[in-house]
Amino acid sequence: MKGFEHNLVMTMDYHDGLLCVGTNGKGMKVLSLADGHMENFSYKEKKRYSIGCNTITSFLYDKGIWWIGTQFGGLNYTPLVGEKFSYYDWKDFYSTDYNIRSFCQLKSGNKLIGTRTGLFYISEKENRIKKFISEDESSPLRSDIILCIKELSNNSILISTYGGGVYLFDENSLTLKDFSKEEPLLYGCFFQFAEDQEGNLWFASTDGVYRCSMQGKLLKKYDVSNSGLTNNTVFYVYPDSIGRLWIGTYSGLFLMDIETGKIRSDCFSSPIQSTVKYIMEDSKNNIWICSENGLYKINQDLTINKHYTKGDILPDNIVLSILEDKQGNFWITTLKEIVKFDSTESIHYTYRRMDGLIGTDFNNNVYQLDSNIIWWANEGGLIYTSEDDTNVDVKSVKHPIVSSYLIDKMEYDPTFRNQSEAITLYKDNTLCFKFSNLDYSLPYANYYEYKLEGYDKDWVKQTGVNEVIYYNLPSGKYVFKIRASENSEPAQQWSVSVHKSYFTFVMILLVIVVIGALMVYFYGKIRSLQKRMKEERLILGSVVRQQNKAKEIQATLPEEKVGDIMDELLDYMKREKPYLNSKLSISEVASQLGCTELELSQLLNSHMKVNFANFINVYRVEEIKLRLTQENLSKYTLKALSEQCGFNSKTTFYRVFKNVTGMPPMEYCKKLNLVVDENGE
Repeated sequence: MKGFEHNLVMTMDYHDGLLCVGTNGKGMKVLSLADGHMENFSYKEKKRYSIGCNTITSFLYDKGIWWIGTQFGGLNYTPLVGEKFSYYDWKDFYSTDYNIRSFCQLKSGNKLIGTRTGLFYISEKENRIKKFISEDESSPLRSDIILCIKELSNNSILISTYGGGVYLFDENSLTLKDFSKEEPLLYGCFFQFAEDQEGNLWFASTDGVYRCSMQGKLLKKYDVSNSGLTNNTVFYVYPDSIGRLWIGTYSGLFLMDIETGKIRSDCFSSPIQSTVKYIMEDSKNNIWICSENGLYKINQDLTINKHYTKGDILPDNIVLSILEDKQGNFWITTLKEIVKFDSTESIHYTYRRMDGLIGTDFNNNVYQLDSNIIWWANEGGLIYTSEDDTNVDVKSVKHPIVSSYLIDKMEYDPTFRNQSEAITLYKDNTLCFKFSNLDYSLPYANYYEYKLEGYDKDWVKQTGVNEVIYYNLPSGKYVFKIRASENSEPAQQWSVSVHKSYFTFVMILLVIVVIGALMVYFYGKIRSLQKRMKEERLILGSVVRQQNKAKEIQATLPEEKVGDIMDELLDYMKREKPYLNSKLSISEVASQLGCTELELSQLLNSHMKVNFANFINVYRVEEIKLRLTQENLSKYTLKALSEQCGFNSKTTFYRVFKNVTGMPPMEYCKKLNLVVDENGE
C-alpha cells in the first residue's frame, strides 16, 4: 500500500474513520479512509513536542486520548487540553533555537525572521532557507540584532538593526545592501520605522527621530536639542490617519504635527510619562498606547478614554504590543501573556502556559497580513495562532486536591484528617502542601491559584508545579486556600496554626546577650588602643619634625646656584616650550638644565613658591591664550587646543585655567568675543 512501503508494522488500531499504524522506525502513520490523506508522527530532536521514539510498540485510543507506547521513548499521550499557540518551525529551522526580535511575512508569502543572531529568509514554496550574519564576509550586515522588518508601499523591503544601521533586502537576488550612505543610517540603532501618507520614512532610534525620503536621503533629525523631546531614546513612531506622528520614548508619549514639525507632550488630557514601546490606531481611529504602566486608549481629540491596568483586564502592567484582528478583537501582549479583548462586550481572556505559551518574554512586534494567522516575536521563538483556534473551550474545571502536606520535613496524609482541625506548627515553622490534578492534560495546563490568608496579600498564580512551600512562618493563625482558576470558589481550605517557639526566643535572647557582652569588651579594647596610638603619634610627630628640620638645613640650595639655575630654566621654557609635552617630568627638565631633581625642586618650592606641576601649567595656559588670538578657531575646539598645549585632562585644564585667569575658558573666550566650540561632541 502506498505510504507503507518497506515499513514493518508493529501495531494497528481504527477509530472515527482513521487507521492508526505503528511502525518499526518510521513513527506513527495515520491514514484517513475517507480521502486517503496520510499524516506521519515521528520523533524529531529539536521539535518542541513529538513522540519519544520512532518504533511504536502499542497504541490505544480512549475517550479522546491517544496513548502511544514506544520501544525507547516510554509512554506518550495526546493531552485533552490542546495548545492554542504554536512555535514556528520548518525543515531544519526551529524558531525555539533563537531569540526572535522581529518578523515579516512578505506579499509573496515568504518569511523574514529577525533574531539576536542574524536574519533568516524562508521560502516554503521554493524549499529554501538563507541566513545572513555579520561574520559572513559576503553579507553587508554590521549587526546581527534585527529589530524591525517591513515591506513598504513601493514594494521595497527595509530592515533596521541595533548598531548596524538600515538595509534594503532584494527578494529576487536574496541580497542585502545599505539603505543609505548617510552616516546615521549606516551605524545607528533603529528600534522601529514607519511610512507616512506622504511617502516619508520615520525612524525611532537611540538618538531621537529621523525623517528620510524613500530613496534614503536624510531630511531631518529631531532630538532633545531642537524639539520638544525630553529623551533621545525613541522606541516607536506611528503616523496616524490625520497627519500626526505619535512618538513613544523611554520617558513617555509625545505627539508631532508632521506639517509644522512641532513636538509636544502636554497636549493630552493627562500626560503619559512611562516608557512607551508600541502604538496602534484602530478601525475607529482611536489610538492605543502600550506602556510600562498599562494600556491607554486615546480619542482623536487627545482625551484619554480608558487606562487598562493589572487591576482590570491585564495580567501585567508592562504592555508590549497590541493588534486589532478582522473581527474587531484586540490582542494585547504583556511580558509573558497574551490577552484577547472584546472592547465592545468588555470580555477578555488571558492566554498563559496552559494555552501553549512557554513563559518567555515577548518583544514589541506583532504581525498579521491577509490571513487569520497572527505572529508574535518572543525570546523563546516565533509564536503564531489562528483567530479560529483561540476560542476558549467550555469544559469542567477540575480543582487540584491536596495529596499530602509536610511539617518540618515530616510528610502527612490528609485523607483521614478532619479539615476543621488546624494544622499546627511548633519548631522551625516550615510548611509544604503537595497537590494532584489527574485530568491528563499537559503539566502546565494545570493552572491554579493559592493563598495563605493572613500571610499572602493576593492570590498567587502557579502552573506546572505541584507544591507550595512556606518558610519561617510568623506565629499566628492562617487559612490556606487553593482553587483551579480565577473567580472560582476554593476547592479546599485548611486552617493553619503557628505557635511561638520559646526555644527560638531563648536562643535569640542568648545571642543578643553574647553580642552585647562582646561589644562592651571590644569597645573597651578599642578605647585603650586609641589612647595608646594617640600618645605614640605625639612622640613620633615630634621626632619627625626634628628630622625634617635637620634635612632642610642640610639641603638648602646655595645662593650662587639659585640665579644660574633660574636663568637657565626660564630661557629653556621660552626657547624649547617643553610644556607642550603632556608627559613632561621634573627629571627631564633637570637633565636639560644640568642640575639635580632636588636642586630644581628646591628652586621652585623655596625661591619661586610654586611646585613643578603648577609652574608648567601656567606656561600651558599662557600658550592657550596666545593661540586663541592667533589660530583659525574654526579648525579647533577648546578640548583640542588644551591637548595640543600639554593638558591630557579636560577637568585639569578647566581647573588650572580658572586658577590662572580667574574665569572658566568659555567665559574668557566670550569676554574677548572669541567664537570657539567647547568640545565638538
